[in-house]
Amino acid sequence: MKRFIFICIFAVGVLFFSPAASATTIFSPIIELEAAPGETVNGLVKLFNETAENVVLSSVVEAFTSGDETGQPVYLPPEAQYDYLNWFAVEQKEITLTPRQVALVPFTVKVPFDAVPGGYYAVIFWQTSLAGENQAPVGINSRVGTLVFLKISGAVTESGEVSDFGLKQPDTFFELPVDFTVRFTNSGNIHLRPTGTVEVKNIFGQKHYLEINPERRNVLPNSTRLFEVVWGSVGNNTNLVSTFLTKLSQEFDFLAIGPHTATLELEYGSTSPQRLTETISFSIWPWRLLLTGVVLVVIVVFLIRLNNKINRLKKKLTKKINE
Repeated sequence: MKRFIFICIFAVGVLFFSPAASATTIFSPIIELEAAPGETVNGLVKLFNETAENVVLSSVVEAFTSGDETGQPVYLPPEAQYDYLNWFAVEQKEITLTPRQVALVPFTVKVPFDAVPGGYYAVIFWQTSLAGENQAPVGINSRVGTLVFLKISGAVTESGEVSDFGLKQPDTFFELPVDFTVRFTNSGNIHLRPTGTVEVKNIFGQKHYLEINPERRNVLPNSTRLFEVVWGSVGNNTNLVSTFLTKLSQEFDFLAIGPHTATLELEYGSTSPQRLTETISFSIWPWRLLLTGVVLVVIVVFLIRLNNKINRLKKKLTKKINE
């Protein structure tokens, strides 16, 4: 079985402090492969030289794991590498790209028969150097990499949980937006892509839905990833009056006042999809909407009292005229 999916053009750069470093860009996709024990699968890495100079590239395969909650990969040092890196073989260890040249470099992954089902994570790094007239490297520019997510089929363990669903601020708000945080922990042995929604419901029954992880980002095994979603966000505007009116209109449209509930529905897993649900409560007392309401009440009361005063004066004038 062979399957590889090009998700997006993604460059993972480890830049050195060199004036020319920003002049060279190598693009390569994130690649997903799936194989059975004992099978060999193939992949392609796409490289692009944007510079006006020849560029010499040399490849090396390293392991990576998840870093902090943002999901940024951490590349392991040579002494912490894993045996599965020996499964990878890049067809061209070194390649020279002419200006504006695009190259497709094949690689293979030969999975042994005794490979344990689960996820294996490698990065194919390319170290770039400018080439001189004799094609010899004349200076290191950067390292860029292609992330490879390898799934060995079999009895994989897809297990995860919502370790936290909450708010970035206290549970009482005086204006929009409201920022929600979702922490998903992968306790299995294969990467997962949790997706779902947060349903925000006010006391009037009005509902709004916010999408969680629309980019379908991976959560690696034995790691926790933070997902954030915002309800009621508006663009930055330096005009205070315009900002006030825009946010006031949004608060009115959303009926964002009083107690609210937020219900998280998250789904993960490909072989046996699982669904998780969490609910929290919070309150909004929007100062713009409340201030506008107070001002309107004051105006109405003033107009009513003014109208009553005018009516009393009219009655007095009418009474004097009749006398």
